[in-house]
Amino acid sequence: MGVTGAKRAAVLPEVPTIAEAGVPGYEHILWSMLLVPAATSKDIVVRLSREAVKALDAADVRERYAGMGVGPAGTTPERAGAYLKSETDKYAKVVKAIGLRIE
Repeated sequence: MGVTGAKRAAVLPEVPTIAEAGVPGYEHILWSMLLVPAATSKDIVVRLSREAVKALDAADVRERYAGMGVGPAGTTPERAGAYLKSETDKYAKVVKAIGLRIE
C-alpha cells in the first residue's frame, strides 16, 4: 500500500509513497484546472487565474480541503498549461505502450 504522490500525505504520514514502496519514479496525483476556449483574451485568463488562486488561498477553503487530505495549489496559466502538456505526453506514452484503442 502507498500514496501516489511524490511526497507522503500529511493525513497518512506512516504510509509510504509508491516510489518508496518499490516503484521508483511513480507519481500520480488527482488534479483539476479551469479551462477556457483558446480564443479567450489574455486579460480574462489572467483575471480568472488570479481569482481562482485567491479562492484557494482562503482559510476556510484550505481547511475544508485539508480535512479531505487534499492540498489545493493555485498556479499561473503558463505553469498550468505546461503541466497539462506534460500529463498529456506522459499518458499518451502509456496508451501507446499498452496498445489502448477506442472501440
